[in-house]
Amino acid sequence: MCLHSRPTAFAVIQEANLGTQSRKWENSAYGAIWSGQAVNLHLLYSILSSCCTQARTQCQHSRPAAKMAMSSILNIDDIKKALDAFKAADSFDHKKFFEMVGLKAKSAEDVKKAFHVLDADNSGFIEEEELKFVLKGFATNGRDLTDKETKAFLKAADKDGDGKIGVEEFAALVHE
Repeated sequence: MCLHSRPTAFAVIQEANLGTQSRKWENSAYGAIWSGQAVNLHLLYSILSSCCTQARTQCQHSRPAAKMAMSSILNIDDIKKALDAFKAADSFDHKKFFEMVGLKAKSAEDVKKAFHVLDADNSGFIEEEELKFVLKGFATNGRDLTDKETKAFLKAADKDGDGKIGVEEFAALVHE
């Protein structure tokens, strides 16, 4: 288990780097504000834990707390039905999925919000590594896409051929 999921992580970092005096913290995965100074907690976490340094993606614990849940954009029952419909490996169809979850009928602003939920590393793009876990972005019990499904999804969305999906490409794919 990584330190991000331990309640004592901030205490460890505080004690190791700033002493044990009482201080007011405003926490996030990327930093903390202490008396007006930014402290790079993500760097400290990377040193203390290897979970965030694997591949190019972050562990689930280091995602910003302010990140919106997909259930605040879409109906939870629609999400469950769509995930159930594509439960079997190699059954994923992005067009049908986006329609079933109700994303296709949503405003451009809501589609953009959904994109940012799926952009796990906050890079402004959904890379192939993130795309494999796209169903988990809709619900934590979503399955991983197979390599075949991931590559097909990327091929359908990546119109400029850069190997990743930008917000405009995602919106175009959703509204196909």
